[in-house]
Amino acid sequence: GYSLNQIFTLNQIDFRNNKIQRLDFNFTIYFQSLEIIYLMQNQIFFISEFVFDNVKNLKILDLSENNLFEISNLDLTKFKYIESLDLS
Repeated sequence: GYSLNQIFTLNQIDFRNNKIQRLDFNFTIYFQSLEIIYLMQNQIFFISEFVFDNVKNLKILDLSENNLFEISNLDLTKFKYIESLDLS
């Protein structure tokens, strides 16, 4: 098993292919050390502007192969270390 400390210090999370439709809950509040987030191959059509507020060291964000219609008010400039952002 994993301790809570190990979970809270994860640097990578993979939620690909999970039929996620909305990102309106700030799950990153529990995973502030994330550097890589894989959310590809879901059905995401809505992303709240606050979802990624707590991941200051994010390097890779993959949102490819979703149903993204609009990403309003999502401030991508807060990602100071971003190396790859895939919205295709």
